[in-house]
This record gives sequence, structure tokens and C-alpha cells, in this order.
Amino acid sequence: IGAAHLEAFHDFAGVAEEKGDLLASVPVGGTVFIPFVCPAKDVLLRHAEGRRVITFGAEDGADVQGLYGGQCDGGYRLTLRRRDTGDSIELVWPIGGEVQAANAAGAAAVGLHFGLSLEEIAQALPRTTLPGARMAQFDHDGIHWVNDAYNANPTSMMAGLKWFAEISRQAPSRTLLLGDMLELGPASARLHEELLQAARRLFPHDRIVTVGPQFAQFAPALGAISYPDASSVFPDLQLERGTWIYLKSSFGTGLCKLPPKQE
Repeated sequence: IGAAHLEAFHDFAGVAEEKGDLLASVPVGGTVFIPFVCPAKDVLLRHAEGRRVITFGAEDGADVQGLYGGQCDGGYRLTLRRRDTGDSIELVWPIGGEVQAANAAGAAAVGLHFGLSLEEIAQALPRTTLPGARMAQFDHDGIHWVNDAYNANPTSMMAGLKWFAEISRQAPSRTLLLGDMLELGPASARLHEELLQAARRLFPHDRIVTVGPQFAQFAPALGAISYPDASSVFPDLQLERGTWIYLKSSFGTGLCKLPPKQE
């Protein structure tokens, strides 16, 4: 449950009501899987009434816990732990970030419920692949592209920025290319301002470039460059060799189509 589609659902409770319909569609006596900690959890539990609830997340109380261990050779460290038995297993998988570790715990919870062992799950998770423009990394003409611009909301963009900060620590220079987050309703301006402020705190000395009218109104005060739309960014934006560039935006901005074809 995150700050997505608020234009239609208004707040976290509205998002939870909509997603809660998934839980309510499960027959009474069945099993549902929800985060151990999330906004409007009470709404989800109301929809799940009469069903067995299995929780997942990074927290100690989760039925299936996913602990993120950070970047390492070959990927990212992940520990999965079962609360009922205390058993745990460590693995390396290809998707970074604490949020993705929680997603792995959710997948593991489903697998365990249907009879898979932790060992079988640990063998399968490293084969996970994401579709295009989701955390995609590649090099082109000396530039390291990180295309995560398939879609965005304040929750996913914040998670993405933290992940990019982790993987690009040794980069000689970094550029953030952030496009507007759509469908946020009356809270849109405030959420864009807060997100841009958070980006500047994470990247105090790096170049931030925004695309779209929502970010543009706050860009000057935070030392960011703004463009009205994705088509106007290049070739004006000059990238030095060695630069790491992170792209994140809602799909409607067209930002995900800007990177060159992967080599």
C-alpha cells in the first residue's frame, strides 16, 4: 500500500480498500498474504476476515522475514527466515533494495504455504528477472544507464533513489533524471516537493534534472534543472564519460524511452 493512484483513491485507506478486494475474493477459510507493516493495514485485515493471514516483511514479527544485506559480488545479499520454525537461509539474488527484499519475502511466503522448502525457494529466487525499464542497468558510450522509469509514485521513487544511492557510491559523477509522478490528485504538488527535497538530501552534490510541470515548480529552489517534457532533454543534456544516470518517472512522461538501446 503506497502513495499511488491517489487521484482516484484519495489516500492510503482508499488504496487499501481497492486492493482489499483481492483479499475479499479469496473464499472464506482460504489464505491471504499481506505485509506485516504497511499503511492502512487495518483495512486489509477487515477485507481478510475469515481467512488465514500470513505476513511478510523485514520486521521480526513477520511470518516470513526478508532481510536485505546490501550489494555484493554477483548481486545482493538476502536472508529469508521462517518465524514458525526459526529456520533461515542466505542467498544472493539479482534485485537490490530493501523493498525488493520484502517482495522476495512475500514470494517466499506463498511458496512455503504451497509446500516448497526454503532451499527450493533460495534456488529459484536468483533466477528472478524484471521486465524492461525496471531497475535495468547497462553501459553505452561510457555512460552507465539505470533505467527504472517504467512507472513511479512517491513510495517507489523513494525506494529507487535509495537503491541508486547504494549502487552508485563509487561513481565519478551522478545524474538523476526524474519525471513527474502522475495520478496523485490534490496532494500532487506537496508530494513532488517532498520527493525532490528527499532526492537532494540523498544526493547533495549531484546533478538533478526534472521533467514535467509538477517537479518544475520546485526545481530552482533545490538547484535542479527542469525540462517541460522528455523530448526536450536530449541532446541538450551533456553527460560526461563515467557518469551514472538514474531515470525514474511515471510511464506517461515517456522518460523510459530515452536511453539508447542496450549493448
